[in-house]
Amino acid sequence: MGRNRIKKSRKPNRIRIEKSEIRKLKELEDNLYLLREQYHNLSRDPAHLSVIATELRALICESDGTEGLLWRLAEALGVSVVVNVRAVGGINPGHPLAMGLRLFVPTLMRPDPALPERFHCDDIDMRCLVKECLGAYSLGRSFTHEQLIKKIAEQIGIAHIDDGIEPGLATMEELLISGQPTYFPTIAFLAELTLEVGERVVAAAVASGRFKRRRCSPPITISVHVALLEIPLGRVPVVSFDLRTSAIRLDAFVTPQTFTYTVTKWGQSPIDLCIPCPAQWEGQDAVFCLSYDHAGKVLQTAGPTHAGDRRDECDLGFVWASEREFAQPRFFPQTEHYARYKAFYVHQKMMTAEDAKQMPGLLTEGPSLVGPMDGEC
Repeated sequence: MGRNRIKKSRKPNRIRIEKSEIRKLKELEDNLYLLREQYHNLSRDPAHLSVIATELRALICESDGTEGLLWRLAEALGVSVVVNVRAVGGINPGHPLAMGLRLFVPTLMRPDPALPERFHCDDIDMRCLVKECLGAYSLGRSFTHEQLIKKIAEQIGIAHIDDGIEPGLATMEELLISGQPTYFPTIAFLAELTLEVGERVVAAAVASGRFKRRRCSPPITISVHVALLEIPLGRVPVVSFDLRTSAIRLDAFVTPQTFTYTVTKWGQSPIDLCIPCPAQWEGQDAVFCLSYDHAGKVLQTAGPTHAGDRRDECDLGFVWASEREFAQPRFFPQTEHYARYKAFYVHQKMMTAEDAKQMPGLLTEGPSLVGPMDGEC
């Protein structure tokens, strides 16, 4: 047995060897990988939600008195599990609208400047969000997020499939939103938060030297297509967006000489990468590429004239090329007379300066990237 300590199970006549921290980190990485696969394929088939609920049960729910794996490792490594979201505590039974209320599923959301002030978000310990905040109210019973996850995983999920189903859960399935049960967006959002916090834990373990990743995300390139209209006097923003589960914020700026990407990974200092703008660039369309190779830990840029800055030994963690990964871009109408944002593209490969040079022509000349709509609107 060596240094392994023997720990008695709660069940009689069984003994268990306590797992090492390295083994638990490997199990966390495995479960995050499986959760990520299911989450990013959710738009293809809603059946993935059952597997997601089962993974969430293992990672963030208490079972037989043992906390979820994510919480145990986050505490051991001293990693923050705070997330900025809007959530609700519970139903006020004295409110007039609570009389006869059959179903209420609150919407979890992230900060959005377009929303009214009353929808403000707070920094919340995710453990508190899972264990105490309201996940759903159905047929006179309140379910926390933890209870909702376990009901789905154990009654209609992969962990176990009962012959019966909780009446409140059945009621949630009767009312469909976009063809899916009312709890569908909540479970998907919790998966997103779990992947974000899980990536923090794995990144902290890698940075401390305690752990080495066994999987890398494929290469990814984010390309921003802009119309360069007028040379600005200083640095002006063009577009900004978040990569949700990777905990990365990406800001794009234009200056008199460069197009600049600022990459901010949770827990790390921002990285600026500059791409030279073409000479006499007013009135031109241009595409500026930001590429990341997880395996090689390389972050590089390319523009319409030549390559830009490159950073070696840059570990941004797992970055997934999926439509569910990218939050809605934020625009800056006040600076559109300098550079007008047109679109962004995500490719699962590294891009060169030659690729960036050819892209505007490929988008405006020859066959269209997108075809016409079929039928009548």
